[in-house]
Amino acid sequence: MNVKHYAYYNDGTLYINAFTISNSAEYYLIPSTKGRYLVYIDSYYRKGPARTFGLIGAIATNKTRASILDLTTDVLVEVDDDLMNHLLKDNIYLRDLYNHSDKEVRDVIFIINSLNATMTKKEKQ
Repeated sequence: MNVKHYAYYNDGTLYINAFTISNSAEYYLIPSTKGRYLVYIDSYYRKGPARTFGLIGAIATNKTRASILDLTTDVLVEVDDDLMNHLLKDNIYLRDLYNHSDKEVRDVIFIINSLNATMTKKEKQ
């Protein structure tokens, strides 16, 4: 029997299995942020072009995906503009900063770290 562990907690860090996000991988992701919202980054490639074109195909199809786990609701969602605008609805500065950014993974990490830092103790729970 093959048992999949979707997450584990060790030394104050919640690791999640990439299978939870991609439904195909078998490795654990470390959060890139601390606080109420944890950002997990996963890099993957599409197998078809990688098999056909080898290393160049793998490099060309390499994708990076960010997902956010809300520790209050236990909901894990892939990042998109709708999610970010919802999370930032009460923080006009961070929402504008995000909407005028390149919206790359590094931007998401910076914005979520900033959001986590500005939350009150009550909001973090």
